[in-house]
Amino acid sequence: MNRKRTKIVFLLYFFLVIPGLFFLVEQNMGFFIDRSLSKQNINVESTGADFDLFSRSVSFDTVRFSNPSFGEIYCTNLKVNKIDLLSVLPSFGFHAQSISVDSLLITVDMTATDSLDMGRDKGKKKPMKFEVDQLDIGYGLVDMYDKEANHLTFNFQAKTLNYNSVEGIDQGVFTIQNLVYDLIQDYSTIKVDSLSLNIEEDNLMISSVQWKSLLTRREFVRKFPFQKDQIDLEIPRIKMSGMNLSQMNLEGGVRCRLVVLDSCTLKTFRDKQLPRPEKPDVKLLADMIKGTAFRFGIDTVKITNTNITHHENYPPSNESGSIPFTNLYATIYDLSSVGEAPIRLDAQATVLAQAKLKARFELNASPKPSHVRGTLSPIDMVRANQMSVPAAGLEILTGQLLHMDFDFKYTDDRSYGVMNMHYEDLQFKIINPDTHDQNIKQGVGTFIANTFKVRTNNTPDMILYREGKIAFERDKKKAVFGYWWQSVLSGIKSSVGVDKKNG
Repeated sequence: MNRKRTKIVFLLYFFLVIPGLFFLVEQNMGFFIDRSLSKQNINVESTGADFDLFSRSVSFDTVRFSNPSFGEIYCTNLKVNKIDLLSVLPSFGFHAQSISVDSLLITVDMTATDSLDMGRDKGKKKPMKFEVDQLDIGYGLVDMYDKEANHLTFNFQAKTLNYNSVEGIDQGVFTIQNLVYDLIQDYSTIKVDSLSLNIEEDNLMISSVQWKSLLTRREFVRKFPFQKDQIDLEIPRIKMSGMNLSQMNLEGGVRCRLVVLDSCTLKTFRDKQLPRPEKPDVKLLADMIKGTAFRFGIDTVKITNTNITHHENYPPSNESGSIPFTNLYATIYDLSSVGEAPIRLDAQATVLAQAKLKARFELNASPKPSHVRGTLSPIDMVRANQMSVPAAGLEILTGQLLHMDFDFKYTDDRSYGVMNMHYEDLQFKIINPDTHDQNIKQGVGTFIANTFKVRTNNTPDMILYREGKIAFERDKKKAVFGYWWQSVLSGIKSSVGVDKKNG
């Protein structure tokens, strides 16, 4: 009797209940989708909608998704195949075998006041899971304004992307072209000709990256009456090999085996005659990287054939000083925001068109000290006048650097270490940086006799050879690059004797 009743119940479900549910869902698919998206505060408008429950597919001639405080997405000829039926329930997320779009236009405007409050009340709500086995986009366009009115535009395409919002991307090709990012408040523009991500080949190729200021130096200083870096950067090519995005949304983050940047040019300028702006403390480099919310790890970064020139104006001089680093080659190991392993950097470059600088860095997150050591090959010290004259009114008349090595550690508060600086026949005078006339109030004889204990020669065969001491209290409002330089400079001053007699 029980067996017969079971058969009857099964037949009723198979021939009546299941077809009825299919019919009900098919006739109300649009309602379910609209209800699901409405819970995410997304409005939907469409034309030419077609639902087929037996093939679990949906297609639209056009469809527009909009959020009143964010922007909209408009697409044509949208086809979604093999939708998981549980996708009609928001708690199960969305899954489809394939999605194809002829054109996809994404407009984002975060400048409105409402956009600043977007998600505050819903911040604790778990985002809906989204998964598609194959995503194809024939033509895409992004047009975005962020909350500071900066403007980003680019074109893109996607071919056979496999995407999971919980995990990441594990197949397909994604390309971006003609990226332009106008930084309105900085009066500068970032441009990228093309970016191509090929998941099957595990590589990312980026062509022609440019970051250009739209102002001359004089215009820049007038526009920003405080100390601020003006940046001009060109990177002809970036190649990333061994890319792994399959865990990009999980603990592992984005992984990459090798990044190569070739033939880069960087020019920076700062006017130190201007007041320093009020700003929060600047973190050390390792603390910035380890503290970022974006999880990533790069085994090796190689920088080749790169030139860097830094220009500065110093008070009270109107003359700009500069220091060039040419033929820079650097290798960074274990560049990662995950884990506690140190970030290691080996670098070498030609300084002032003559000396070879070699340095090795071990960067640790606080409180563990970081470590820097390096060497500088022989150089005619007169070459340093292009920076020392405008910076300090110090004109080097003669002097030969025979050898320099330095070794120091630093924390968030101070640096400490030693320097060996071998030189001969050092002579200099104090001048007016603008007129290049000797400063009478600080005549070189009186100035040196009363204030400094300067040595003309300092070689290791001398009985009174002086080993320099590196000691510098960090200014936490300044970046780590200035911290490194000031630490080395403290060793130079100590070696030469440009320190107080009672110091």
